[in-house]
Amino acid sequence: MAHCGTLTFHDEEGHALHVTRYGRMPSGNIDELDETMQADLATVLCARPDLRVVLLADGAEEMWSRLNIIADGVADRPERLVDFWHVCEYLGEAAQAMASPAKARALLSDWKGRLLEEPNAVDSILDDLGNSAHPKLHKAKTYLQNHADQMEYATAREQGLPIGSGNIEATCKSLLGQRLKRSGSRWKSETGEHVVQLRALQLSDRWDEGVTASLRPLRQPVKRAA
Repeated sequence: MAHCGTLTFHDEEGHALHVTRYGRMPSGNIDELDETMQADLATVLCARPDLRVVLLADGAEEMWSRLNIIADGVADRPERLVDFWHVCEYLGEAAQAMASPAKARALLSDWKGRLLEEPNAVDSILDDLGNSAHPKLHKAKTYLQNHADQMEYATAREQGLPIGSGNIEATCKSLLGQRLKRSGSRWKSETGEHVVQLRALQLSDRWDEGVTASLRPLRQPVKRAA
C-alpha cells in the first residue's frame, strides 16, 4: 500500500485553490513524509498565522494518528472532520438494508441533507437507524457513534471549511495510479521512490524549486585561471 498526503489551500467558500502533494512507495519512509508535511505546514502558518487548519481523513485510526502528529505543536486548535463522502458510503449501505432501492435513495438523500444543513444531525440519524442488529446498520451506527464529534458539516460549511477529502483521492490517482500503473510505465523497486517524489514536485508546481535545491550541493564555483 502506497501512501499519499496533501496540503490544500482553500478560499473563504471552501473551494480548493492550490494542492501540494506528497507520496511514498509502500517501502518508503512514511515518518519522513509526515515530517515534510509538518515542516511545510509550519512554514505556511509562520507566514500566515491567521489561516485555519482543517484535518480531513476517513475514519482509519492510523490516518488520524499521523494527522494529529503532523498538526501537534504547529496548528493551534485545528478542526477535525471525517470525510463526508465516506460517511455517505456507510449510510448508503444502511439505507439499502432498510428499504427498497427507490426508498433507499430517498432516505440517503434525506440523511445527506440533514448532515449538510442541521447541527447535531448525527443524533437524529442514529434514531432512524434504530436498534436493529443487521450488520450494515450496526456498521453505520458504530461509525457514526465513533466519529460524531468529527461530523459537524453544517457548521463547517457555514464557516467556509472543506468537508471532503477529494484532493487526497485525486492525488492517489494522479501521483501513483497514472504514473506507476498505466500501460507502458516503467520503474524499478529501488528507484520507484524517486519517481514518486519527483512527480509530487511536478504536480505541486514545485519542480523548479525542488531541482534547484537538489542541485545546490553539487554546484561548485568556477574561477577563471587565465
